[in-house]
Amino acid sequence: MTSFRFQIIGGCAAIAVCVLVHAGCSSGFPSLKQSPMFGKSVGSDLASTLRPETGLERAGDWLTDWELAHRESLRTGKPIMAVFTGSDWCGPCIQLKKNVLKTDQFNRWAADKVVLLELDFPKNKNQSPAIKDQNRRLSQKYSIAGYPTVLIIDTDGKVRGKLGHDTDPNRWIKRAAGIVGS
Repeated sequence: MTSFRFQIIGGCAAIAVCVLVHAGCSSGFPSLKQSPMFGKSVGSDLASTLRPETGLERAGDWLTDWELAHRESLRTGKPIMAVFTGSDWCGPCIQLKKNVLKTDQFNRWAADKVVLLELDFPKNKNQSPAIKDQNRRLSQKYSIAGYPTVLIIDTDGKVRGKLGHDTDPNRWIKRAAGIVGS
């Protein structure tokens, strides 16, 4: 049996995944592999960007799904830069994003050094229940006490270092690079 899943992305319909559910179907398709996240056989490039079962997806170069970020971290060997933020109410969070995280300088550095993960706690933006629950659990796991909190997390889920608010991209990136080791 084959099932098709579709997801709306940015207002455009896109085929998110064609999952071969029948046991053993993937054996005849070398481009498919078993995915621990999906629990079904999926194309590896598609699985790295979408989770059709939950609707979680990439937000630009920033992931919003811990499982996807962790899998990308394992694949690349890069640590996860997890940004715990209140995107629509926290002044220092908004400043960090504007003055550092959205700069070309940061994006050039981050592209080669870290997997970007945004864990948002908005007051006025809608979030899926899955995202809310994930973010709450991660906040508890890592004892997040304030926003913004930026953790550099290794592939084993251990915190390498912690950063906070700064409006100087050079200084912030230098501190982050010191934690990442590059």
